[in-house]
Amino acid sequence: MRREEATLDAAAWRDVVDQATDLGAFLIGMTGGEPLFREDLEELVRAIGPERVIVYVVTNGTLLTAERARSLFRA
Repeated sequence: MRREEATLDAAAWRDVVDQATDLGAFLIGMTGGEPLFREDLEELVRAIGPERVIVYVVTNGTLLTAERARSLFRA
């Protein structure tokens, strides 16, 4: 199985988050490997809906640029 096939898209993540919030989750962490490798990370953050839950990203920071940090903050 290729990595792309094993990775959930934004719509699938939205469904997972809907189920988790229905169960009472209020924090969603973007971790595992390096989340900044995902080109759609901002889309995922928006799909999760930060107005519903607290979203946080755990990164080693090596791929974080000022532009990406602003983009994630806006998401």
